[in-house]
Amino acid sequence: MKFDHRAPDSTVTVVHHADGRGAWGTRGRNIFQADGAGSGWSRIGSFPGKLPVDLAIGRPARRLLRSDKCNVYPTRSGKLLGIRQGVVYRFDDGVPTPLFRIHGDCVMNRGIAEDAEGNLFFGEYFGNPGREPVRIWRVAPDLESFEIACSIEAGRTRHIHAVHVDPFHEHRMWVTMGDFAGECFLAYSDDSFRSLHFLGDGSQLWRMVGVVFQEDRLCWLTDSHIDQNRIVSMDRVRQEPVIHGDRDASSWFVAETSDGLYLATTCVEPGPGIHTSDVKLLASEDGIEWEPVAEFAKDRLPMKLGFGSLSLPSGVFSRGAFWISGEAVEPLDGRAQLCQIR
Repeated sequence: MKFDHRAPDSTVTVVHHADGRGAWGTRGRNIFQADGAGSGWSRIGSFPGKLPVDLAIGRPARRLLRSDKCNVYPTRSGKLLGIRQGVVYRFDDGVPTPLFRIHGDCVMNRGIAEDAEGNLFFGEYFGNPGREPVRIWRVAPDLESFEIACSIEAGRTRHIHAVHVDPFHEHRMWVTMGDFAGECFLAYSDDSFRSLHFLGDGSQLWRMVGVVFQEDRLCWLTDSHIDQNRIVSMDRVRQEPVIHGDRDASSWFVAETSDGLYLATTCVEPGPGIHTSDVKLLASEDGIEWEPVAEFAKDRLPMKLGFGSLSLPSGVFSRGAFWISGEAVEPLDGRAQLCQIR
């Protein structure tokens, strides 16, 4: 496979979502939209300002104060949801209306799921030192009403990594969670989280963020800074993990393109589970054999100012035009890049 890309784009720090309608990204508290070809960024709104976060000048300060951490999700019906500094907003013509507060600044990229009826689901992602209950929220399609869809009891897990829609099982949604011993599970619900079924033994083998969904199995790359990272699959019927190989770093984000290629990104963070200083974009035809198609060096700033990582947007896009966004990597720190794989 051959990787190609445009020059890094500094208009936005993160591209959150991309599909046939265009791309949505942010820089600080400002929200931008580009056309379907990935050009012509225009500011379409902004989150309310907050001190001292929005006083940060320069990338080191912005990384330290997490001023770029947020979520933007355009629904299929054209509504716009945003999350920043622990507040969930509905945007109407660029004007934010606060809805409710969650634990944590925001949720992980690609962590918001939209079901067939247009309801949005996401889980809380935060440090949770006291191991409080962790909530999964539902927001109605019109973004006017909301509720706690599910509350995972105190001590069961640290936080939610992502909520995913299963493309092969009507009404099924999957939840990934972690981080430490006894806290890592893959769970699913078939009834909009009125019930939640846990799979796994809580070990690092079940610690993941993104998932590859196939008709007969699920595949994942583990997200562990403390243990050997693996390539894993699970038969949908037997529900037992199978290890297919090792990886040299943790993996956060996984996406499937509209033309059937799987993409994944790796992370450089402190810990014995990380054996490289390079962040990688991986590609796979089957979810098991992964080929590095691009590598980026972790920058020289300390880890407390951000782990080296690449993110992928939610949405629908092809291998011929997709966005990646970088943090603490050269030359993509605080920039996005439109790429293609041939």
